[in-house]
Formats: sequence, structure tokens, C-alpha cells
Amino acid sequence: LHYDKENNLVIFKAAPKEARILTHELLAGIVKVEVAQKLAELLASVHNSTFGNKILKKEFSDYVPWIDIKLGFFHAHMWAEEKDQLVRKAIQDLMNKTIANKVALIHADTNPKNILVYEKEVLIIDHEFSCFGDPAYDVACLLAHYYLSGIIHYNQRQKYFRAIEEFWKVYEEKSNLPRKIKLKMKRNIIRHFGPMLWGRAFGKAQVPFLHDKTKEFILRASKKIVTSNFSHFKYLFDLAEKHQNILGSSPPIDIRKAHQEVTF
Repeated sequence: LHYDKENNLVIFKAAPKEARILTHELLAGIVKVEVAQKLAELLASVHNSTFGNKILKKEFSDYVPWIDIKLGFFHAHMWAEEKDQLVRKAIQDLMNKTIANKVALIHADTNPKNILVYEKEVLIIDHEFSCFGDPAYDVACLLAHYYLSGIIHYNQRQKYFRAIEEFWKVYEEKSNLPRKIKLKMKRNIIRHFGPMLWGRAFGKAQVPFLHDKTKEFILRASKKIVTSNFSHFKYLFDLAEKHQNILGSSPPIDIRKAHQEVTF
């Protein structure tokens, strides 16, 4: 509605009162495939329309907040805490590639708590980390939360896994990024799941309502994911299936309490 560049003031039209935070829906076991598809279209559109834009690259060249807080709370923290040199090398390699791959405008914090859902529409808010960077990070940040939600609601995991598959199907179809970039993108997206899951269980952005069984799985899976070169989300789903003895015995979360604690 209004943009005052001199005073850094942006005014948006308010979302409808019935709009819900996507985190609340995912924690409540509400998984709408059409929401995932809408988000895929939206992110693909932003990445497509800003790819290689030199003006935007200059205007959104402040990567420090994103590197310090987003990569810092997840990737860098896991790297600092990890003793296994193979895991540390894999995390460092992923961070280096992510920081170097400045190809399009990214939101850089596509956490479901920054996404409002109403009727058949989605709205991404909180753009303070936006910068010219790696589109794989946007996709990974969102889908890692779908995956974590599927782990939390283990008996309903297939709903979350299907949403991940449908998101990627639409994103890949709509994306006009060069083939060379897209070939590497999916593998990097999957590798990001490792530090992002670890950060929610053990890092500076911990989810307070995770059960010990869930954390046990994340401790094992995060290292496996970041050091592997998985090319399909199916490998992540299979990883969850192989640990059914751990995840299947986790008690259900208190959804009302989780909503109150939602630093998710």
C-alpha cells in the first residue's frame, strides 16, 4: 500500500482475520496439498523473475544477518558441536556452496511461522532476511519443517511426505532456472535438512516440545543426511521408516501447548 524508501517504511494490506499461521496447521495435523503447491508456485515465481538480476543483487547484497543468524543457528552451530570430521567437512562444504551461490532473490526464512494460510491463498511475511542468494535454501527451509512435522506426527507422516513430493513436483515444473543449477539444487536441498533438523532438536532454535525419541532419531538422521548425496526425497522418507521402532513409540504432543511455545 505504501513504500517510503527514505525511512525504510513498508505498509501492506492486512491479511484476513481468519488467516492461520502454517505452523499451527502443521502442528495440528492439518496438511493441505494445495497449500504446498501454492507455495511452490510462489517461490518458483520469485526465483524465476529475479534470477541473475544485477540490480537486485546489488540492492540485496547484505547477506550478514542471514549468514549470522540463519546459517549460524543451524549449520554453523552443528559444525561447532560436531566431533566427527566427515560430518564437519560436509557441513562446511554445504555452507560454502550456499553462500557462494548468489543467483536469485530469496526470502531466506521460509519457516511456516512466517506463512499465513487463508481460504486457498498463502502469504509469506517477515522479509527482514531477504537477500540475493541460493534458492535451494528457501525450499529446504520450508520442506524441512514439513518433514519435522511428519516425524512429530509419525502415524500421519505420509500426509506430510506427500506434501513435500507435491511441492517439488510443482516447483520443478514451474522453475525456469538453468538446468545446471536445478540438477544440483535438489541434492543440496536434501542436505540442508540435516543441520535444519539438528538445530530444532539441539541448536539455538530448539523446538521445546520435541520428545526424547524424536531427538534420538534427529541426532542419527541429521548426520546421515548431510553426509549423504541423496538425490530423491524418498531416501528421507525411507530413513523415517527404518526408525519406526524409535519414532513409532513417541507419545503425541500437546498441540495446545505447542501452539503457545511456537518458536517453530
